Amino acid sequence: MTIAVTSVGLGDRIWSRFRGESAVRFDYRFVALGALIPDLIDKPLAWYLFPSLPDDHLWGHTLLLPTLLILLGAVRVRRGDPSLFSLGLGCLTHPLFDPINQYPQTLFWPLLGTEFPAAETNRKAMQVTLETSLVVTCALLLSRGWFRDLFRRVLANGAP
Repeated sequence: MTIAVTSVGLGDRIWSRFRGESAVRFDYRFVALGALIPDLIDKPLAWYLFPSLPDDHLWGHTLLLPTLLILLGAVRVRRGDPSLFSLGLGCLTHPLFDPINQYPQTLFWPLLGTEFPAAETNRKAMQVTLETSLVVTCALLLSRGWFRDLFRRVLANGAP
């Protein structure tokens, strides 16, 4: 979630700098939720419905899901509702920053085939270490008062 919110925020700032103002008023609550969607879809599917599959990186970890959400969200943005677009951008960051990005057959499913390869298990330790350090860093920053007001504003109305 941290990577998703930061990536969308940086992208929005860069866009605003070159274009003069933000094209979309993102709801960062939906960006954070979108970052979780691939795991919320794939983990239960792999654990309970398809336990014989070699890995739990399935349809939610493809680029197809965020692409659909972003395209549908772009239509809603024109009507003044950025929530689905924000959700799609958050969802897009997950497979791009997840170790699954090293498996093009999953990332570009179904263009490169319909089978999902098994991910190497030695990468999970590195991922857990990275995620734990991000959570600890954010918790320390919040406990010291840094970004506390920003965090409260985002929780209250979805924007900084």
